[in-house]
Amino acid sequence: MTETPDVETRSAGMNATPAAATRGRWRDRRLLLRLGGIVLIPPVLVIALVGGRGSAPATEGRTPAGSQTGSPRVDPGSRGSTKNLGVAAPNHRIYWGAYIDGTDTYRHLYGGGWGDAPWDASTWTKFEAAAGKKVAIVHWAMNWPPWQRDFDYWLPTFDLVRRASAINAVEMGTRHVPLRDIANGRYDGPLATWMRQAAAWQHPFFLILDSEMNGTWKPYSIGRNGNTARDFVRMWRRVHDIARREGATNITWVWTVNIDPTNQFTPYEQLYPGESYVDWTGLNGFNGEGDASFSWLFSTSYASLLQVAPTKPIVITETGSVEGGIGKAAWIRDAFSDQLPQNFPQIRAVLWFNWRIRSGGRWRDYEIESSRSAQLAFEGAIASPYYAGRGMYDSPPLLGKIEPLR
Repeated sequence: MTETPDVETRSAGMNATPAAATRGRWRDRRLLLRLGGIVLIPPVLVIALVGGRGSAPATEGRTPAGSQTGSPRVDPGSRGSTKNLGVAAPNHRIYWGAYIDGTDTYRHLYGGGWGDAPWDASTWTKFEAAAGKKVAIVHWAMNWPPWQRDFDYWLPTFDLVRRASAINAVEMGTRHVPLRDIANGRYDGPLATWMRQAAAWQHPFFLILDSEMNGTWKPYSIGRNGNTARDFVRMWRRVHDIARREGATNITWVWTVNIDPTNQFTPYEQLYPGESYVDWTGLNGFNGEGDASFSWLFSTSYASLLQVAPTKPIVITETGSVEGGIGKAAWIRDAFSDQLPQNFPQIRAVLWFNWRIRSGGRWRDYEIESSRSAQLAFEGAIASPYYAGRGMYDSPPLLGKIEPLR
């Protein structure tokens, strides 16, 4: 019932700290998840070249979420990049936050020994200084599944974020375990322990379980390890039911898919666990080649989510842009000043992926500090009162859900 940890985590030892373990998790994820679109290589091979989430060899071959390898080249003028599409601007605010890397990103930019947020307070502070506003949500990941590390192992990390008055958004992955084994109850014991400990902590947090499951690059993807869409739905429901039984009502369940602008992956509706099993839906998507507008990347997938789960608030759990192409500063201004407030009213939270990450044989500069123009564009856009930072909203109640802001 145990798995072999990935290469990065093994190098840190089986008793690796949460900070070390989480980096291993991200590196394992970022091979196929970060591009600007999708590239088909004869006839079924999808090459994930752009933004894997990690920096070492483990990221090679993975695409950033939402940046499926190689979407067609995008003309921002013809792909809906900058103009209001006729949707009335919402009269609410949304949460904003980030995944904040220091090890690969700030060591490159500034030199010295930087770690990752939330563990390294200097990295967290440096990012917020560049953004000009405090994050409401800190996004981080657990490398170990619940049957290898219980909730209390991660408790110091949860508390780091909570004590700063921010909200935890935490990735949990089932990794290489066949989904049907979880669905059939093989891991009920450790799952119950994890959920019982989470309930005892009481504070609300976002739990992002097996994100980007619609793609082909995750160990829990459909077709890997014999996994089927039905296995995924059954797995999700079983984990959720255990949490409910153990009283973990402080978990806000986030069902996150990868964007799919060219309809290449498993359809969302086949993977949706159902209205009573999901609190928020989520999208991951990146301008990983520099030529894909925000609207082109997200519009069709956003519309699909509204068909599958019309009442659920949406969070962009990962997004970013590289330099070049249509211009990173212009992409940021368009995404945060025009598209999100005007054309995507059901998106109620957005998390920037602030990581200079190696993927597809090169570094992808998703960090807002990749250029002065990008940093100023982000600072100017996020300054809008539309984006609520830390201290700009009431904390959710103990053992309660995280609700969209009004």
